[in-house]
Amino acid sequence: EVEASTTYPFNLKPGTQFSCDDKIKGGYYADVEAECYGYFICSQGEINGPLLKSHFWCGPTTKFNQRSRTCQTEANVACSVSHRYFHLNKDILSLPDPDDDIKDTFEPSKVMT
Repeated sequence: EVEASTTYPFNLKPGTQFSCDDKIKGGYYADVEAECYGYFICSQGEINGPLLKSHFWCGPTTKFNQRSRTCQTEANVACSVSHRYFHLNKDILSLPDPDDDIKDTFEPSKVMT
């Protein structure tokens, strides 16, 4: 049985200094002000609109690991260096164009009637 951490900061509030202005759309960012007990996601609410920040908390005994962009046990998270890994969010958007698969898969053909 895992005991709840006695250090879990129930009194913490989401970081207020964080801004999505210079961040990557769809990126996950550790809330360093809240000691990485939470994280932000920067998403676009409207086409060509500004990026909006949404805050989420990790569960008890976990913190947000910026390298893996997941909540992990407190011992596995070095919050003070999280900012060094913000650039990993670029990998989120490096997916292939879904239309490329469709073009390769489907070709027009004549149907006998």
